[in-house]
Amino acid sequence: MKKLICILIIGAILIGSFINFFSSQKTFSFLTEKIKALDSEIIDLRERNENLKDILFDNKIANENRHPIDVDYAREFTKSEIVLSTRDLVEIADTYAKKWKDEMNKYLILLKDELFSDGENYVNESQTKWEALSKANIELQRQNYNKMHEGGSIRHILAAMAYYENVRERALFLRALYDYKAEGNEDSYLSLHRSF
Repeated sequence: MKKLICILIIGAILIGSFINFFSSQKTFSFLTEKIKALDSEIIDLRERNENLKDILFDNKIANENRHPIDVDYAREFTKSEIVLSTRDLVEIADTYAKKWKDEMNKYLILLKDELFSDGENYVNESQTKWEALSKANIELQRQNYNKMHEGGSIRHILAAMAYYENVRERALFLRALYDYKAEGNEDSYLSLHRSF
């Protein structure tokens, strides 16, 4: 009787092991198929990403109406195959904000020297007020991001990008004003002015 009970227990253990083995084989096969499917999706996404990069950044027709600083700025985000760190993203935004600031200063000088020689004070006053407003808006955005994201490193990225956009808009505004005053390019000025 003891032998029969031992044989039944051993048989039950063996049957359970076989069931477990075949079940794990099915699970393994299922997971293998899922991994293959995900691999093909990843390959497809990479190809789409490459096509998108070609369209957005290497397409001469799309880029001919964009400012070269904007084109270079956008390309910075696709240079690396690895995910960019917070520091990298902030440095990119700061680097290109400085380029826009140089552009802004160029048009400030042109407006003062060539077009508003009798009204240089208007240009200076406008710039001083813009800088104060810009500083206040950036701080407001920084505080808002800090509250929304409970600290976190994303707030640094968002604040740097907000600064980039702010300086960019001012530079483009001054350029449009200069184009309008110097060349009579009313379309440039009016289309840009409507966007603010």
